[in-house]
Amino acid sequence: MNQPEGYAVKNQEKKVYKLKKAIYGLKQASWAWNKQADKSLKGLGFDCCLSDSGVYIRKGKDSTLVVVLYVDDILFMGSNSQELQKAKNAFMKLWECRDLGKVKEYLGMRINHNKVAHTLIINQEDYAKKIVKRFGLENAKPTRTALPTGYVPIPNDKQASPETISYFQQIIGSLLYLALGMRPDIVYQVILMSQFCANPSDQHVHMALYIVCHVHTTEKAKILFNGISKLGFVAFADADWAADRISRKSVTGYVILLAGGAISWVSRKQKTVALSSTEAEYMCMSDCSQQIAWIESLMNEFSFDIKTIDLCCDNQGAMFLASNPAQEHRSKHIDIRYHYIRECVDENKVRLTYIPTNEQIADIMTKNLTYDKIVQFRDKMGIIFDDSKISLKFHNTILKVWSTWLQEFQQSKADDHHERMLQKICDVDATSYVRDMIEYYEKEIQRYKKKQH
Repeated sequence: MNQPEGYAVKNQEKKVYKLKKAIYGLKQASWAWNKQADKSLKGLGFDCCLSDSGVYIRKGKDSTLVVVLYVDDILFMGSNSQELQKAKNAFMKLWECRDLGKVKEYLGMRINHNKVAHTLIINQEDYAKKIVKRFGLENAKPTRTALPTGYVPIPNDKQASPETISYFQQIIGSLLYLALGMRPDIVYQVILMSQFCANPSDQHVHMALYIVCHVHTTEKAKILFNGISKLGFVAFADADWAADRISRKSVTGYVILLAGGAISWVSRKQKTVALSSTEAEYMCMSDCSQQIAWIESLMNEFSFDIKTIDLCCDNQGAMFLASNPAQEHRSKHIDIRYHYIRECVDENKVRLTYIPTNEQIADIMTKNLTYDKIVQFRDKMGIIFDDSKISLKFHNTILKVWSTWLQEFQQSKADDHHERMLQKICDVDATSYVRDMIEYYEKEIQRYKKKQH
């Protein structure tokens, strides 16, 4: 650090001013801001959650208040509206801020909470439009998938220009925020292309823009959380063995649902080479169990008694390996960190559940699928494109039957009729997919009600 030119003091050139307060723009400013905000919230009776330092909770006799703090955006939630307003007013006396009323947008996400319908819908439509406009693709032709089915990127054998590298990184950076925050259906494709940020080719740039075109096609996508469905936490984990053609490393993918909507998802390349598909799935299940353990810890701090979460997997060998800690020559080389799944199973934090491959939702996180499969899994993650009453009604019907089918399958009571129809759904044309699926699920609802009576 040097004194600014023209402000140097003779014989004191090596001295600088020591700041007594943080100045906006310095790296210490955010730390000082958070420290002061933390002090203010604790002074109002809130306790910082151990599971997430950005979440505060205050428990009372008749109410529970939760505060989410992210930089200079703060969100108050609670079960008692009067206590909630008192807490907001007390905080506003300490800080210069505005009360924006009922939350409609937070961190770029639109939030639509309907108490009557028991639904919560979030979307990033405005941000998606900004991405499309930024790269001049408002009039681009629609694309049905984020990347062409079967496309495998090839590393660039030439050195890309600084302009190409910068442009490609801008595209990927813009897509990452959308994919990681709101769009689990495109996260695999974005993560796949992000591996070439250091030296992209012209084809890589073209395919990155192809994803932007798909975002333009599906910019109205929303995630629906349906309280009527009564669906709790359920996790799906899958791996694509030796998916990387160069390093031969596998791809881990998992998604966790709550109330029929995706709340957490991951798609990434595994750190080590797996010697079999069973090993790849085992490592994937361990990664997913870590996220499950964190969710259970966070929910327990909110006084929600979450004891066990179902983890659905389509590899029985990996499930056996996680449930039976036997030492074999085929698994003794696996890194210790991946055996965490065994502890989660022993402590009943995780309940392993087998699910057929054609019903494995996490498959969308590990590879480029056909359009029919994408539509099938996209719907089961709660992604909808129309939040009208008719669409919500149909979606509620789908969620109810999916929950019933999953429970019956776990109890080995599902009949072949379900399997035949699910296979049919995979083969129908996209234009008739929704109509056939709705008709089928409505009939199944009636059949299930009659069976109950």
